[in-house]
Amino acid sequence: MSPGGVRHLYVHLPFCAHRCGYCDFVTLVGRRDGHGAYVGALLDELELERDVLVDEVETVFLGGGTPTFTEPAELSRLLAQEAQFQDVSDDPRDREDLLKAAAYFEQQSGREELRFRLHQVLSRSHPPGRLHQFLAALTNLRLIVTTNYDTLLERAFAAAGQPFDLVVHPKDSDEVGNSILWRRAGESEPTTILYDELEKMQIDLQTTRVVYKMHGSVDDRARGELDNFIITEDDYIDFLSRMTTGTAVPKSFLRYFRGRSFLFLGYSLADWNLRVVLRNLGREFEAQSQRPGRKHWAIQDRPSGIEQWLWQSRGVNVYDLRIEEFLDGLGAPGGGAGA
Repeated sequence: MSPGGVRHLYVHLPFCAHRCGYCDFVTLVGRRDGHGAYVGALLDELELERDVLVDEVETVFLGGGTPTFTEPAELSRLLAQEAQFQDVSDDPRDREDLLKAAAYFEQQSGREELRFRLHQVLSRSHPPGRLHQFLAALTNLRLIVTTNYDTLLERAFAAAGQPFDLVVHPKDSDEVGNSILWRRAGESEPTTILYDELEKMQIDLQTTRVVYKMHGSVDDRARGELDNFIITEDDYIDFLSRMTTGTAVPKSFLRYFRGRSFLFLGYSLADWNLRVVLRNLGREFEAQSQRPGRKHWAIQDRPSGIEQWLWQSRGVNVYDLRIEEFLDGLGAPGGGAGA
């Protein structure tokens, strides 16, 4: 043990979508109902060991399983504990709010440290899941909009030999803050498209497939130079203000939305940021919902009554299904492997 106490901490998160053949860690497949109890036990153990830890731990490594598979509220609790969030609020609702916990961590440790922690969690190499592989196999699918930071979807496209353009909304690079990062198929580095040049960003969505990462992305290369995360409340407010001025979503994407149906996978309208995003996309989205024969769908596990009402008020048919059940119903390969 280091003089003065333990400075570096490994936190084991065993949960995975599926078990990899090469993995020697203790892992548990699925078990979402156990995430809260497990993290609660971790925090209790950390409290018991508080006397052997330094006041400010230098390194916390989250590993073992797939940290990004752990429920966001539980990851938020861990982040809040590391930043000593309990000194500000004992309300469990605050500790389980990822936006608040990330904002507090940023204020306590700085933006660079927050990026470093997120890179540690998100950049670990894991194979794509069943859902990622299913989407990559849909040759007629042209535009996927995701708010996930990981690169599992991109890896699935690459493994399937399917070319795609990658478009990322940047947040953590001052010189490209009011812009879009566009990496064309086959290229290794993105091109910066400034906000006043978005109209010039011509992607033919009749022939080109695009993964649009609306809330940023981890750069899973070792250096992590292109890590960009919209994760704190201020980040979301900045992004949403850009949406209202038309400098966030490329106009070519907005035009493509017209006349298309939307399929929402795993999203919850309990998240205020998603409700605001849909409101700002509303001119295209709501207009389509009023058209005869135009349908939208949402696949969500155990939506509450208010969530069902919120979806239906937006013209979206919501289905109470886990993603695995949805894929089984479509006859997607790999049943039982998890998504």
